[in-house]
Amino acid sequence: MKTSGIGTMAMRTTLPVRTLIVDDSQLMLQILTRILTKTNRYEIVGTATDGTQALRLAHTLHPGLILIDYRLPDLDGIQATKCIKTFEDPPVIVVITSDDNPGLRSMAGAAGADGFLLKGGDIQRRLTATLREFFDSGGARKRTNDSPS
Repeated sequence: MKTSGIGTMAMRTTLPVRTLIVDDSQLMLQILTRILTKTNRYEIVGTATDGTQALRLAHTLHPGLILIDYRLPDLDGIQATKCIKTFEDPPVIVVITSDDNPGLRSMAGAAGADGFLLKGGDIQRRLTATLREFFDSGGARKRTNDSPS
């Protein structure tokens, strides 16, 4: 069968990653939103300022990515991560903190966090690099082989 070539290649379209940002600092919410919306890879579907809101919004909005602060009122980011990771088809979760406590990284990992990032410095560069580990350039989630054997 001969075709003209027009429309014979399937165009790959990828939806932006539905993203929930959780931080009790309005300034940090604005900074993270600005970083993520510089490209069309991420769609901010919600923000929360405490752990309880994070759980509720994660359940109702079904984000593919959650950026969550460690220190939150009522339910910290580690506890919220542990709960969210029990959801069916849980999102990628990156814990973000200004607390440079070495034990936090392992606590976050034990709770199911996919990434861990310190606030400060060149957060834009580090956040972009971290998210590249989980999502390809079109925003599709990469498969990882990091499950325990």
